[in-house]
Amino acid sequence: MKIRSLLIAFLIGLAPLLIVSPLLVTTSCTTPQKVVAFKTLKSVQNASVTGLELYGAACRRREVDAATQARVKDAYTKYQAVFALAIVAAQMDYAAPASADLTAAVSDLLNLIAVFKH
Repeated sequence: MKIRSLLIAFLIGLAPLLIVSPLLVTTSCTTPQKVVAFKTLKSVQNASVTGLELYGAACRRREVDAATQARVKDAYTKYQAVFALAIVAAQMDYAAPASADLTAAVSDLLNLIAVFKH
């Protein structure tokens, strides 16, 4: 029963990301890859939401080609899976530290969409 409650809370917490996910279309870029050390799960979530909002705006402006859309979609899917495991393991504590795997996954996603900051 506790796991069911955690999963429901997790889905509610990810609702903003799930709304943005249809906008995920990938583009290719040759921007140097950076890995940022995120301290908490909340900082990871905030960074991903902000990045995805910028990316969604670029998609609406038709600045994102199909190949890039596919790469971003793949990176987002991987990020979602790692975040889901992390938040459940942290028992929905968004102040919990972000793992190296989660930091790498969100960094991969954000590096792909960083080119769309306007």
